[in-house]
Amino acid sequence: MRGLGAVVASFFMVLAGTALAPPAQAAEIVLCTGFNGCNSAGMGNAGYQNVYTQSFWGAYGGHNCTNYVSFRMQQAGAAKPLSGPMGNANQWGHNLASITNQTPAVGSIAWWDSGAGQGQDGHVAYVEQVTSDGIITSDDSFGGDFHWHKYTRGSLWPSGFIHIKDAAPSGDGSLINHAGMVYRVVGGAPLYVSSFDAIGGSQPSTTVSDAQFAALRQYPADGTVVSVKAGYVYRFAGGAPLYVSSWDAIGGSQAAPMVDQAALENHGGEPWNHTLEYPSDGTLVNAGGDVYRFAGGAALYVSNFDNIGGSAPSTTVDRAALDNQGGAPWNHSRAYPADGTLVNAAGNVYKYAGGAPLYVSNFDAIGGSQPSTTVDEFALTHAGGVPINHSLIVPADNTFLRSMVTGEVYAVTGGLARYVPSWDAYGGPQPTIDVDIEAIRNAGLPGVWAHLSSQRPESQLDRLTRSGGRLQALFSAPAQSSAVTSFDVRYRFTRPHHRSRAWSYPAAWQAVTGMSVSRSATRAGKYCVAVRAHNRAGLTEPWSAPVCKRVS
Repeated sequence: MRGLGAVVASFFMVLAGTALAPPAQAAEIVLCTGFNGCNSAGMGNAGYQNVYTQSFWGAYGGHNCTNYVSFRMQQAGAAKPLSGPMGNANQWGHNLASITNQTPAVGSIAWWDSGAGQGQDGHVAYVEQVTSDGIITSDDSFGGDFHWHKYTRGSLWPSGFIHIKDAAPSGDGSLINHAGMVYRVVGGAPLYVSSFDAIGGSQPSTTVSDAQFAALRQYPADGTVVSVKAGYVYRFAGGAPLYVSSWDAIGGSQAAPMVDQAALENHGGEPWNHTLEYPSDGTLVNAGGDVYRFAGGAALYVSNFDNIGGSAPSTTVDRAALDNQGGAPWNHSRAYPADGTLVNAAGNVYKYAGGAPLYVSNFDAIGGSQPSTTVDEFALTHAGGVPINHSLIVPADNTFLRSMVTGEVYAVTGGLARYVPSWDAYGGPQPTIDVDIEAIRNAGLPGVWAHLSSQRPESQLDRLTRSGGRLQALFSAPAQSSAVTSFDVRYRFTRPHHRSRAWSYPAAWQAVTGMSVSRSATRAGKYCVAVRAHNRAGLTEPWSAPVCKRVS
C-alpha cells in the first residue's frame, strides 16, 4: 500500500509539462481521510477506529482531536500529566508549558494555539514522522474525520510540540527488539532480521513495547532506499522493494541501510508482514520521465494525470525494475497485471486475463461488485515498446476464459477465444479466469470490446425433415467468439430426371433469428437446403454444404 512518504520532496518527482503538471506548494497536505481511507493507504490509525467512541483522559469520545491524542499517549504507556481536565486543544501547550518546545519528535504532540490557523479552540495531532522539511501527523477532529497530514514550515506550522512520551528511537537503520524478534527500522517500518549475518554481524538493539511497535508503519515509506548483503539496492514504492540497477536512475547515491533480504522476499504473517511482493494497486512511480500506476503488480503508463483523477506525487524508480522480470532482484514487478486484476478506465471496468483487459458490462457476470484501480485508458488501448509495454491488446495464447453464468470455457489463440467442449485436447483441466461472457459474445466490435477478435461465424444444418407435406430445416450455432445473431437459409428443388435449378432465397428465410424454417414440399423431387450465419461483429460465414431430401 502507498505510504505517508508519498509526499516527501527528496523522494519524489512530479512530472512537469502540460499533461503532468505538479501540484501547488502548500504548508498543509492531506495524505488520507477516514479510517478506511487511511488503512487502504497503508497509514492506519493505531487501532483507534475500534475504540474511538470511548473517552481517553477525560476527553469527549468520538471524532475529537484531544481524544485521539490522549489515546495515543495512553497506548504508549504515558500517565495522564494533569490531575484535572486536559482542557481544549488550545490549552494543552499552556497547561504543559514545561514539556513544550519548538522541536518536533516522533511520538510528540503537535499543538496549535488559538488563532494559529486551526480554529479558536486550537488543535492537537500525533507526530508520526519528522522529515527534512516538516512533519507528518495523524489526527482526528471534532465534527470532522480522521486524517494524516504533512506540514511544512509556513502559516500552519504548529505553535509548539508537547513531549509527554516520545516514541522509542526508530530512525532509519536502528535495530529494535519486539517479542524476542529483532527488526531493522527503515522508512518508519520494521523489517525482520532472521539472522545477524544477513546485516553484517551482531549489533545491539532497543527493546520496544507493544504500543511502540504498533505505532510503526506497516510498510517502509515510499522512496525508502535499502541494501542487502548480496550487494543489491532497492527503493520502496507502494510497500514493495524495486531494484535499483544504477544510482543515476534515481538521482544519485543515497544512504541505504542494510536489511535482511529474506524480509524482502517473504510476505505473510508476522514477522514477514512488512513488505509486499509487488507495489500495491494505485501506487504511482516515475521512471525516466514517464509516470506509471501499478495495478495487479504491473506498471501501467499514465499519459495524462487528468485520466486518473488529477495530479499526484510519484516515487522515482529505476525503469529497469519495471521492464525486467525473473528471479531476485527482478522479482517485484510483473510484465502485465495479474489475471483477475480489475481496473477502471474512463468509467469502464475491465478484468485482466492473459495480460489483456476484458470489459465487464455487469458485475453480476463476475460474481458481484469488486474494487478496481483507476488507470489511464491510453495504457489499455495501446501496446508496444516503452512506456506502453505492460498491457496486451488481446490475451496471450493459451489463456483459458470461463463464464460464471454459462459455465462455458474458451481457449485464446491469436486473439480468438474458441469454445472448449472438452479438456481432452489440453491434457486435462487448465486454470481459468472468470470473465463476462459478453466480452466473448461481442468479440470483434470496437471500443470496450476490442480486446478479443471475432472468428468467422459457424453454423450447422442439423436436420432436414418432411411431415404433413411440409419441409422443415433445423439448424444451430455452437458457442463461439462473437455471438451469432441470425441465419440465412436457401433451398433448391430438382424434379426427377431434370437438371438442378438455381438456389432460391425466400425473404422469410433471410436474417432468421430462430433455429428453423419450413415450406410446402408436395411435389416429387429432391429438396436441398443450405444455411449460413451472421455474428455481432458483422461477419458472415460461407454457405454450408447442402443437405438434401428426396420426396416421392
